[in-house]
Amino acid sequence: MKKSRPNTAVGSSGQRSASAEPYCLHFHCGVIGGSLTLHVQKDSPGAGKEANWLPASEGPFYCIMRIYMPKPAEFNGQWQPPPLQRGAEV
Repeated sequence: MKKSRPNTAVGSSGQRSASAEPYCLHFHCGVIGGSLTLHVQKDSPGAGKEANWLPASEGPFYCIMRIYMPKPAEFNGQWQPPPLQRGAEV
């Protein structure tokens, strides 16, 4: 099975991501079927958002997505994941 692993260590501001700040990773409608916002941060974003919370370890971090059965654009690097947005909401 082919797998693709896009990753990001830098937020949309161009600075390295760090767990002291909350980040969101937002996939717009159509990219994965519907829209999805993932909360990437050290502390819980709150009970209503924990289902989409990816806990980040203390200090700098980077995100890696494992995509199973990627389309050609995802596999060859033409597609890139959305940028990490600093802040609790996108």
